[in-house]
Amino acid sequence: MQIRKTMLIRNRSETDEMGGPCTPLTRVAALAMLRNPCAGVDQDGLTELLDYGATLGARLAADAMAALSAPCVTYGMATIVGPQGAAEHGAALLHATGQTRMSCWRPRDIAALRCSE
Repeated sequence: MQIRKTMLIRNRSETDEMGGPCTPLTRVAALAMLRNPCAGVDQDGLTELLDYGATLGARLAADAMAALSAPCVTYGMATIVGPQGAAEHGAALLHATGQTRMSCWRPRDIAALRCSE
């Protein structure tokens, strides 16, 4: 897997949308940009991307959890695929193989998190 860059974004809001005080809310997003080995290639299986998803998910989840000081409340996952890729390539990363596939992780273990402290 060739990871070009990773980014961790931590946002903390202490006021609501009207500017009034509220319980602090922390949002964390862990992102990675990687080379898609399947881009522009016609192949039958996406096993390589499924394996990447397990490895990448564990890494990004660990980074995100380290940025939080409280348990996760909700989470989400997403992918963006370039013009030479297919939607199935992104789906393969999200539905990783093995014991650590993201679809069965507990919310506090997911890479993209929205949590409150």
